[in-house]
Amino acid sequence: MWAVISTSKYLKFYDFQAENFIHVNDIRYVNISELADSNGIARSHDGITEIILDHDLCVSELINAGIPLFIKKSDAREAATSRKLTGFKYLKLEPKMIKI
Repeated sequence: MWAVISTSKYLKFYDFQAENFIHVNDIRYVNISELADSNGIARSHDGITEIILDHDLCVSELINAGIPLFIKKSDAREAATSRKLTGFKYLKLEPKMIKI
């Protein structure tokens, strides 16, 4: 699954109904130093990682917030470009189970 997110240093998801990027609950970027175990997580040059530790919870929170998720990245790209968005990228999510 794919979500459209902002390119800012704060994790914001695009709300296609409100037509802006919003924060969703406690889903956020963290510095790798905040993680109890960084085994297997790649560190970026500024210490921020885009690894989502709990994909199931993240997807459930996004669905409950009304954030659209796309099965294919090309679908997310089409939705974003049809709105003429700028300053965005895509976040890949791989949930095993979705709770609504």
